[in-house]
Amino acid sequence: MESFNANDLIEQLAEKVHDAWQHEREAQGWTHGPARNDVLKQHPSMRPYGELSESEKELDRASVRATVEAIRALGYEIVKGD
Repeated sequence: MESFNANDLIEQLAEKVHDAWQHEREAQGWTHGPARNDVLKQHPSMRPYGELSESEKELDRASVRATVEAIRALGYEIVKGD
């Protein structure tokens, strides 16, 4: 088993969470727009994770942190395999 940097894991998972959210919205017809517009199905976060502001990225990171904390609270450990 290999040790890992928790912050790196949080960042990688946050990107995956954002990508999944974006792909789901794209499948529903959403596109990038300057402001959220439910009628036109536009959202300012409909862009690659690397292009998001730090505050936008932090929303995804917070979601991941809460999930990791819940996993640990249930008695599970996160271990990086080979």
